[in-house]
Amino acid sequence: MAQNLSLAAESLGLGCVFIGAIRNDPDRVAELLELPDLVAPLFGLCLGWPADDPLVKPRLPRQVILHQDVYRDPLPQTMADYDARMAEYYSARPTNRRSGNWSVTTAAALQGKKREGLLEFLRGRGFFRR
Repeated sequence: MAQNLSLAAESLGLGCVFIGAIRNDPDRVAELLELPDLVAPLFGLCLGWPADDPLVKPRLPRQVILHQDVYRDPLPQTMADYDARMAEYYSARPTNRRSGNWSVTTAAALQGKKREGLLEFLRGRGFFRR
C-alpha cells in the first residue's frame, strides 16, 4: 500500500521519503499519535515537492533478491559491481555524502544493538497474544 502511495505521489511530481527510524522510539511515537493497542508504527512517509532533483539510488540486482525454488548466493563479481555503483552514488549525491559502499554500510548497520525494545513494545501493545 505504501509503495502504491509512493508511486502515485511520484507520478504527480511529489517526492517521497520512507522514515524507518520511527521504530527507534516506538513508545514515544505511539504516545504522540495516540495509537491504540494492536497498532504499531512501522515507518513514516514524508511527501513533498522536491527542492532539487536527487539522484536515483541504485537497487540491488534482481538476481540478488529474487530466487526461484532455491536460494543461490550472488556471484562475488555481482556484489563487487553493485558496491562500486553504490560507492559512486554515495560520493556523488549532493547531500548526506559518505564513503563506503553497500556492503560496508550494511555491515555497519547490523553491528551493535538497534531497536532493542521493539519486541517488548509490540508485546506491550497486544501483539503475540493467543
